[in-house]
Amino acid sequence: MPRATAVTGVTCALLAAVMPPLLRAESTNVVDVAALIAAVDAGLSETNGWTLSGLAKYAKGVDYASNPACVKFDSKGDWLESYDFGARIVGIGFALRCSATDTASRFLYVRDLAGAEIGVVTNCSRANRCESQFLSFGQDADFSQFRIVLDGKGNTGVWGIGEMFVVTADPVFAPSGLAVVKTNANYFVLGWVNGANTVSNRVDVYRVKRGAGETVLFETGFDDFYGNDGSTKDFSNEIPELLGDAFSGERVYGAAGTNGICQLGTNRALGILRYDGISDYSNVVLRFRAKCYSGDNPETMIASVDSSGVTNEVKTITLLNDYTDYEIDLSSITNSGSALLIGYYTTKSNRRVLLDGMSIVKLSADREAFVGTRSVPAAAGQVNFRLPSDMLTPKEEYRFSVRAVNGDGIMSDAATVEARADRPQGAVYYLR
Repeated sequence: MPRATAVTGVTCALLAAVMPPLLRAESTNVVDVAALIAAVDAGLSETNGWTLSGLAKYAKGVDYASNPACVKFDSKGDWLESYDFGARIVGIGFALRCSATDTASRFLYVRDLAGAEIGVVTNCSRANRCESQFLSFGQDADFSQFRIVLDGKGNTGVWGIGEMFVVTADPVFAPSGLAVVKTNANYFVLGWVNGANTVSNRVDVYRVKRGAGETVLFETGFDDFYGNDGSTKDFSNEIPELLGDAFSGERVYGAAGTNGICQLGTNRALGILRYDGISDYSNVVLRFRAKCYSGDNPETMIASVDSSGVTNEVKTITLLNDYTDYEIDLSSITNSGSALLIGYYTTKSNRRVLLDGMSIVKLSADREAFVGTRSVPAAAGQVNFRLPSDMLTPKEEYRFSVRAVNGDGIMSDAATVEARADRPQGAVYYLR
């Protein structure tokens, strides 16, 4: 966390003495110290979103005109915490008084809410005289709320704050309505609307490579399953041996008169394959080749059951009468370690499923390759972002990330849009 740069003064005309020239991207928030004093004087622990602990009222001194009433920090550990200003804090100004000068061993430390020190108030040239100080924070400061704590190695120094203001960087908002307007052989045209406080935009371009690779977690052709000539053969108790220890099942058969076909269920009861071999379902798909048993209800459910026993539907498939390949995305299963149920259904009925093969596959995640970046003036309502022609490849996908930048150099969150370059004719690229 960056430490503050301190600017000091020797007058109680705080705003005039220590307020720096404001950038167009900054706002000054004057703190109602009188309300804080009234709160501590009344024994309250909160006012106007500020919270406080152990503080008291530091009465106005009668000896000096520059000795106003203050919020008093008397015991080590006394603290005052701000509300969240909702924007990056770039400076804090104070009018201060202290009971000691060069003999003080306790000071006011400014900390973020994680407890990291971001500034310290240590300068008072005269005891019990109001003086001013401004703590300035760099552009890499990333806090919007703070706590002021009396701390140090000794017991000398009672401090008071008589005036205070907080300077914040004006928020900058991501552009809205971002869209790819058109593209040709060597450029994309992007359009968007800028939000308040935007002085420029940063545009980053990435080429997107969709996950093409995959890892097979499990695969079977049900080669060891067979049926009798006129009836099924029950393999339910042999599932771990035939498919692996992570599998179990109920009413799992070799179909009558077949080899290499797994039948789930009978005409009276459901059949289920259960797989407990996956801890993380992200980018995992279930593939199987199946058909409906002739004359049965064609619907079958793929589901999951979590550690508490709750069953959640993933997908209901309407099977065809001929063997068909299916692929089910399992990424919606978010509870770690949930079991996968194949052929599950909530109501018993004729829902026999014939499986000719099955695999569980982990797909590779999408990858991005950085192409280029550009700074664009905020005045541009529509910008041409030109890429060298050898970077714009037909059929490939691109992701555009646009961030607004304010006068303080702070960037907003990114607005993004993706597009694919197609070339149906000649050398002109169109968007699909």
